[in-house]
Amino acid sequence: MNYNQSFSSLFACAPQMRFNLRRSFLLLTTKFLKVFWRGVEELLWFISGSTNAKFYVENGELSCQMYKRSADMGLGVPFNIASYSLLTYMIAHFCCLIRGEFIHVLGDAHVYRTHVRPLQEQLQKQPKTFPILKINHLKKDIDSFVASDFKLIGYDPHYKIEMKMAI
Repeated sequence: MNYNQSFSSLFACAPQMRFNLRRSFLLLTTKFLKVFWRGVEELLWFISGSTNAKFYVENGELSCQMYKRSADMGLGVPFNIASYSLLTYMIAHFCCLIRGEFIHVLGDAHVYRTHVRPLQEQLQKQPKTFPILKINHLKKDIDSFVASDFKLIGYDPHYKIEMKMAI
């Protein structure tokens, strides 16, 4: 464990986190993530560039593994999980595959000191059922998506927990 004045860090803390995408969409329910919709816009822009995600197909299921060298556990990781889950949904949609798993591998996982109390508060909350993500099935080109092509059904998160971006 590396301690700094502003954050605590643990290198290679866990080999990986695995999330099942088969029945629901991975969107944090222990706090409200309004930023998700901004993430949709960013992901749509990001698709035209490069990514550090690897995709794997087995038995008609598409899985995604993403390596994150530096992972902000309070703000970045929930955003990354939702974004890459969405990317996996989109690619599975266009390739006529079933969604499999999203595997998130962390290098340096860190928690900023200003996030410790909010994360402790979040850990006290009972997770709720994950929402369902519906995609506009009329879209035939991944570059043609807009944010309104995605609908979250049953997203009922706990209230927002404020965490300031650490600089």
